[in-house]
Amino acid sequence: MVNNHDHVGVKDIERRIVEAGLQTTNNTLRVWQEDFPTCQIPEDPLNGRFDCYMNIRTEKCFLVCTPGFVPRLFRGTYCKEQGKTGEWNVSISSMDCIPTTTIVVIGGHFKDHLDRVFKPYQPEELRFRTGTPFYRPTAQYFRGKLLISGGFYTKNMMHHYNSSSKALNPFLNLKSFHEIGTTVVVHDKLYTLGPYTNLAEYYQENNEGQTFAGPILQSTGFYRCAVRYLDRYFLVIDEISTRQYDVLTGAYIELQHLLTRRTYFGCGTFLNKTTGEEVVLVAGGGGPLYGTSVPDCEVYTPSLGTWSSISPLNQPRVAGHIVTTASGVFIVGGWELSTMDKQVEELDTTTLTWKWVIPAVKAGNEGAVVAVPDGVV
Repeated sequence: MVNNHDHVGVKDIERRIVEAGLQTTNNTLRVWQEDFPTCQIPEDPLNGRFDCYMNIRTEKCFLVCTPGFVPRLFRGTYCKEQGKTGEWNVSISSMDCIPTTTIVVIGGHFKDHLDRVFKPYQPEELRFRTGTPFYRPTAQYFRGKLLISGGFYTKNMMHHYNSSSKALNPFLNLKSFHEIGTTVVVHDKLYTLGPYTNLAEYYQENNEGQTFAGPILQSTGFYRCAVRYLDRYFLVIDEISTRQYDVLTGAYIELQHLLTRRTYFGCGTFLNKTTGEEVVLVAGGGGPLYGTSVPDCEVYTPSLGTWSSISPLNQPRVAGHIVTTASGVFIVGGWELSTMDKQVEELDTTTLTWKWVIPAVKAGNEGAVVAVPDGVV
C-alpha cells in the first residue's frame, strides 16, 4: 500500500486520539463523547484497505480495493448514533473486495449492438442486442451493477446492465452530454467527466436516481482520461497535462506532464510487482488529428512524482482501453488507420513489457470496456 499523509490507518487514528487527549481537558472530551457518537475503526480487508475520517461530526470510512479487485457492493459507511455510542450504517462484515475476472466490451464503432464477454486467455462470447445502440460510452462496476455512461447516441444517459435479460436499461439522466467521456470511482462516488464541459458530475451510492455537481476541471484538451489516485483523489490526464483533484475539497494541483503528447489513449492503475506500489499507466493514443498512432507507454509513480517510459505496445493503437483484472493488466481494442480491430495485449507487471494474449481476441474500438466479477454478465 502507498502511504501518504491523507490516508488514515488504524495506527494513525490511535496516535491522533492520544495526541488530542493530551491537549484537551477532560470536560471537553466528555462533551465530545456525549454530542458526537464514535465508531470503531475497521480492520483492513484482504486485497483492500479503509480510508477513514474520524473525530468529525460524521465519521466515515471508504473501502479502497487493490487494482483488479472491487467492492462487492458498498464502498462507504457512515457512523450513526446508537444511544451514546455509534455504529456503522453499513456493516463492516459485508464490505469486502472481490476479484474481477471477466472483461466486458459494450458496443463500439460499427458494432454498436454487439457486446463481447471474455476471460483473458479464453475465447470471447459475442452477444447481440436490440434497442439502443452504444458507441463511445464508458463503463464502471459500481454498487454491484455494471453501469454505462454517455455515448454518441446516449450522451445524457446512464444505463445499467441487466444480467437476466442481457439488456441495457436506462438508469438515470446525466446533467451534461458525455461522448468520448471518462468515468472514475473515488470513495462512494462515481464521477462522469465529459469532453464538452469542465464540470464533473457524480452519482453517490446511497442517492438513487440523480447526480450531483462535482469539481470544476481545469483540463484543456478535448480528450481526457481519469483514474483513482491514492485514496481520496483522481487524476485527470489530457493530451499532455496531469492534474490531481481532491474529492473532499475540490482543490487540484498540477503534476508532471506526460513525456509524449497524445490523445485518445488508454489509462488505468496496477500494482508494480517489483515495488508493490500502485502506479498509473498511460498507453497508446493518437498523434495530431489521429494521423498517427502512438505505441509509447508511460507509468506515473506516486512516491517519485514522475512519469517514466516503459516498453511500447506490440501494436500501436488509438482508443485502446486499459483494464486491470485480478489476473493481469490488459489493453483492449483500439484502431490504427486501416486496421480497425486490435488484438488484446497483456502487461507483465514485473518486467513492464507487453505480450500477446492467446487465443487472440479483437475487441473492436470505441466501445465501453470494464472488468467485472463473476456472475455480473
